[in-house]
Parts: sequence; C-alpha cells; structure tokens
Amino acid sequence: MGKEFILTIDDRGRITIPKEVRELIMSVEDSKIVLEPIVVDVDKYYGIFRKDLGNV
Repeated sequence: MGKEFILTIDDRGRITIPKEVRELIMSVEDSKIVLEPIVVDVDKYYGIFRKDLGNV
C-alpha cells in the first residue's frame, strides 16, 4: 500500500489536505471520491522548446 495521510475536517466541514499532496485530480466513481496525484514526466518534454535568449 502507498503512503497514507491523515485529513482533518474543521467545524465548517472543510477538509485540510496536507501540502505534500495538494495537487490532485479528483473524480467520483460510484459513491466514492477518488483523489489521485498529478504526475508530470518532465523528461518527456525535455528539449521540445527552443531557447532564444537573443531577444531578452
């Protein structure tokens, strides 16, 4: 099983999500709320942008 976090609910019903996992994708499957981390493969985009430092 992956890493687990404790979420707290305040008196107004708001959930506090730990900073480490705040960027999430939320979906609803049947009657469950599913939170998944956003994973970006940085290496996939390496080198696709041209550097043009002459017009700075």
